[in-house]
Amino acid sequence: MERNKALAGFTLAEILVVLFIISLLSALTFANYRQGGKQMALQRAASKLAQDIRRAQEMAIAATECPSGTACAGQIPAGYGVFLCITGGCNNPTQYILYADVDNNQYFGAGDSIIATSTFESGIIISDIDNGPNPKRIAINFKPPDPEVKLKFASGIGNEVATTTITLSLGSLTKTVKVNKAGLIEIQ
Repeated sequence: MERNKALAGFTLAEILVVLFIISLLSALTFANYRQGGKQMALQRAASKLAQDIRRAQEMAIAATECPSGTACAGQIPAGYGVFLCITGGCNNPTQYILYADVDNNQYFGAGDSIIATSTFESGIIISDIDNGPNPKRIAINFKPPDPEVKLKFASGIGNEVATTTITLSLGSLTKTVKVNKAGLIEIQ
């Protein structure tokens, strides 16, 4: 029995159509993968910031001694906090500071001790700090034993707000971290 050679394979047009469909699906998948990777990086940064704020809160509740290697090593400071600033002399939108409130003013300053400086992944910045009267900087401070939570945009009395919203950006993508005076931390 002899076989018909015309029915035995694929035409060039059929192969080209299949290759086009495969390359189109691959391109769409890769584009979504890149976008998903950026979204995950932004989520990691927001989670790390929230985790560091909780870490300061826990250190204050536990009245933890300052870690060795810091200026206040061995001391129990008045509290702990996280300082973020993207304007003025402290303009660094790629990082924030975890500090020990040694001078008991519930704001980050020269008398305090830096516990850690955290830097975001490449491309991620703090694009906005919305806290009302003086945006672009905030000290989230926890003072034991309750802990008392202070959200201050400057040192001194009366420079507090009830809530702050920190916006992280990676290109056109954003993620916000909200903190209120009760110490509730929310990632949106």
